[in-house]
Amino acid sequence: MTDALDNNARFPSVCSQNDDANCTSELTQEGDTVDSSDTNGNAKPTSSTAQRLLLIEDDPDQQLLIGETLEEAFGEGLVDICGSCKEVDEVADLTPYALALCDVNLPDGNGLDILDSLQQRAPELPVMMLTGQNDTATASRAIRGGACDYVVKAGAYLETMPLTIAKNLAAGETAVARHRRETTLRDQAQRLTTDLADERSARELAEREASLDAMTGCYNRRSFERIGNQLFAEATRKSTALSLVMIDLDKFKQVNDTHGHAVGDDLIKTAARAIQANLRQMDAACRYGGDEFILLLPQTEAAFATQAAKRIADDYANASAALLPNGERKTMSIGVAELQTCHPIPASLESLMEACDRALYDAKEAGRARICAAA
Repeated sequence: MTDALDNNARFPSVCSQNDDANCTSELTQEGDTVDSSDTNGNAKPTSSTAQRLLLIEDDPDQQLLIGETLEEAFGEGLVDICGSCKEVDEVADLTPYALALCDVNLPDGNGLDILDSLQQRAPELPVMMLTGQNDTATASRAIRGGACDYVVKAGAYLETMPLTIAKNLAAGETAVARHRRETTLRDQAQRLTTDLADERSARELAEREASLDAMTGCYNRRSFERIGNQLFAEATRKSTALSLVMIDLDKFKQVNDTHGHAVGDDLIKTAARAIQANLRQMDAACRYGGDEFILLLPQTEAAFATQAAKRIADDYANASAALLPNGERKTMSIGVAELQTCHPIPASLESLMEACDRALYDAKEAGRARICAAA
């Protein structure tokens, strides 16, 4: 750091104060105001909080002149000076600064490069560019690069500089407030979206859980009625096939009496797994009650529904043998009814269920462990 003459006595060097715990402390506490007039009674910019300023200027005379002008306007001790690009890079924390003033020409680089660096390190920090040359092209590059203003060091620039800074500070505070408000609103919107998504997921989960049988994961009786009526209405409207399959686990009560209800529950779960493993995604499996299941197979003729029922019965027999202590293969009695082949054609889901239930009764009466289709 190269300080102007004895400028260290008046203006703190940022680099020399890196080890000083007080180098970036606010000299005006929040809520205080800087005097609104100088010793001659002229109006001065005011601030509700300390406005530390960073002056990036290599010329010793300009450091002194600008530094005195700014301290007179904004308060003693509120101006820090860097004399080169290197010294700016060594400033670890830019948050104490309300505004930076940067000369275009520096001994080890270009002020426009410093502008780019400050924009990346502290996007909310307003930067005013200073130059001794009235160069329109440079001024245009600076403004396009993000500078809040461009001051030519000529004429009465020292007299107007405090007002120019005050104007940009006010604009900067407005921009920061707007940015923070937009950020807050965006965060609130994101939280609301997340909350709504979580609420929707929780509601969908609750609805799904309410529609399923807790033991098997199959649809429950209430869901069967809703889904069944929808599929029946669609099949009737389009004159397409709809097969209904009723399954009853043979001699299930004996399992409970012999092996206990825990084994009986496991056998019901085994049956559910066999059913779900042999159905398509479009099909619906429902636990209708106790050891009874009903399957809805849209766009499926009776012959294909019977084939699916046989696969289910075979898988259940094999799995039950592995489950039961005595290795017994359990069987199913199954009834099948298809909407378009029933005579007469059922006019409601309840009528189709009655036809299927008669087929199930026939299977039981014929000795169980078999599949019967409704005529």
